[in-house]
Amino acid sequence: RSQKVSILPVGLVGGVLAEKPIVKDGQVIGFEVGWGPDRKFATDMAGFAVNLEYFKLNKEVEFPTAVRLGMLETDFLSGLIKVTDLEPVSIGRILVWHTRTEKPELKLEEKFVRIYGRASNAGLV
Repeated sequence: RSQKVSILPVGLVGGVLAEKPIVKDGQVIGFEVGWGPDRKFATDMAGFAVNLEYFKLNKEVEFPTAVRLGMLETDFLSGLIKVTDLEPVSIGRILVWHTRTEKPELKLEEKFVRIYGRASNAGLV
């Protein structure tokens, strides 16, 4: 159960097989993503869960209606929490898939492999 905001890996998103938080000693220290690695919260909308009671305590936080491309998650989460306070769950296992009724475009997977030296889904089941 999320106390505040949980973060988890997502499959078939951002042009790669999987995007996930980088976790060290139980704390999120960054993100492994195919698209927009410079975003403060480099995750897909499917990659986090917000505790409703915690959300209601933050009355000033609103879901942004006008944002730069790819920044919706960062703009929303920035008002709720710091990256280091995210609660990592399901690390090492994909429970959420960003699926469509078409073949996924994995155009950034090769770039991911060049940057990280392994496939984006390495270590995930």
